[in-house]
Amino acid sequence: MTVRLFTCIVSHGHADFLISALPNFLSVKNLYLCVVDNIGQSSLRDFCSAHGIAYIAQEVRLGFGANNNRAFRYFEKSFHFRAADYFICCNPDVWILPGMLEALSSSLDLHRPQIAGINLFIDEQYQFFDSSIRRFPRLGDYLKKVLFSYDGTALDKSTITSPVVCDWAAGSFLVFSVQLFKALEGFDERYFMYFEDVDICLRAWRARGQRVLYIPNVRAVHFAAFRNRAFFSKHFRWYVSSLVRYLWRFYFHGLRAAKDTSSPL
Repeated sequence: MTVRLFTCIVSHGHADFLISALPNFLSVKNLYLCVVDNIGQSSLRDFCSAHGIAYIAQEVRLGFGANNNRAFRYFEKSFHFRAADYFICCNPDVWILPGMLEALSSSLDLHRPQIAGINLFIDEQYQFFDSSIRRFPRLGDYLKKVLFSYDGTALDKSTITSPVVCDWAAGSFLVFSVQLFKALEGFDERYFMYFEDVDICLRAWRARGQRVLYIPNVRAVHFAAFRNRAFFSKHFRWYVSSLVRYLWRFYFHGLRAAKDTSSPL
């Protein structure tokens, strides 16, 4: 059965970038796009209209999870989902070439994962990795980060050359089977921003026994802003509140992991 890729991109004032990036998606067979405009930019609306891209304008700004959930419901209503279909959440600051999207489709067809992530970089020469695959963070990891500037949750991508499973992959580009996404009831919309990706990967594992398949040969560039690092900003407040919610779920909500996952590979 042919793999179909239903892709959601949520824009937060990214019209200029997306107008140059969206054509990369349009040339890929069996790929369907939905742009959710959280700001409402006429240039982006007009571009989508001219190229047959589904466009949803928000009257009220929603969080990452709520916007992606809305796009999924649009696809579910507009198409008859098949067993081989996938739902992709793609950040508006991700640049991915058509050949990489085709390679992703082939990998999904071959491995049939329920949830997957790709190899993100922070530069256009694909020299510097984005730390986008990790083990589930614990409270101690954040204490070490604050006290010693040590981040021990990121996996070393340089040592991984073939698909492997990991705890979670960044929502910058995260792939779900439509069956799994629906079974999980999508993202938890109580996270306005940050940790929705960690949370849904945790739920996929605990509730459905599904681990994230990391596919290293599919590459893209993520031009991340890291606005949560500015103290006292709204992004930092969102980050902290989401962190507390995630840690509560990790330690106290649902079944605890039967064994340690610090070495998921």
